Amino acid sequence: MSFLPNKRLSNIISLGFLGGLFLGFLMAKLPVEIITLYGIMSTLTFIFYGWDKYTAKKGKKRVTEKTLHLMGFLFGWPGAALAQQAMRHKTAKLKFRRVFWLTALINIIFFYWLYSQQQEKWFVYFKGLLTSLNLY
Repeated sequence: MSFLPNKRLSNIISLGFLGGLFLGFLMAKLPVEIITLYGIMSTLTFIFYGWDKYTAKKGKKRVTEKTLHLMGFLFGWPGAALAQQAMRHKTAKLKFRRVFWLTALINIIFFYWLYSQQQEKWFVYFKGLLTSLNLY
């Protein structure tokens, strides 16, 4: 038996994380770019889950599970967690849920390490990278 958050806990974890990011921004501990990144990726991931649910009902070509996991891993996991519960999509597939929560945990650990150990160095690097790609 493995621990996987239920609907209520899943929503608490994802909304709590997003709330923590916003609180960090308000306390001037996090740059707005981090909140923007999680916000954009969570919104896009939520939309992808919605599209996958729609195409599943219509019997059309679906979004691959690999794509959904990748989007969740790349800062979109809070939106993915909310989409899973709001749309009742991918909640019955135990293997999918295990991989999803593993990627979310890895993302949280990576974010914590990045922020706590190398904060200024990495945030300045990512901002410079986005600027050089004309994305910021």
